[in-house]
Amino acid sequence: MNTFGKLPSDPAEIPTYFENLENIFETCGVPEDVKPKILLTHLNDRAKSLTARHSREKLDKKQLRDKFYSLRKAADETYTMLASKLHKALMYYLKSREITDDFDALVSLICADRLKELIPKSCLDYVLAQEKDSWLKHDDLASFVDIYMAAHDTSGTLVKTHTATDCVLPSPKSASC
Repeated sequence: MNTFGKLPSDPAEIPTYFENLENIFETCGVPEDVKPKILLTHLNDRAKSLTARHSREKLDKKQLRDKFYSLRKAADETYTMLASKLHKALMYYLKSREITDDFDALVSLICADRLKELIPKSCLDYVLAQEKDSWLKHDDLASFVDIYMAAHDTSGTLVKTHTATDCVLPSPKSASC
């Protein structure tokens, strides 16, 4: 039995539509993995097109973060609509970083992201190479940055590399290099 219609085309009606849909899912005990399949069958043509485009684009973590910070209110948009877009964009970003209900991890991520904005580009490149598929918590990131910067000047330029000739062979009475 179909108890809800297609996704409305009027943006002002969309939040209510999803609230009602979520209530129906909860009342009927719909499993989490089934909800998207049901929703897809009730999307309007525009939403189906956007969904298809989104699945092709597969934004990376940085793009998700940048999307959140670049959102602005459109002239024909209410602040409620903007707040909804901001919330969804931030949630997508946090989920991409595997933060779902850990407040300390959230604070660490925000601090780590901000620290990355403040370090020299060469250092950032070094950090990103260390992160690979994960992200460094703010304190681990700070340690990596300190190690990198200890060997570089404030702009991130390598100060000095050590070579074999930098090390003097120890004499029997001295054991330092």
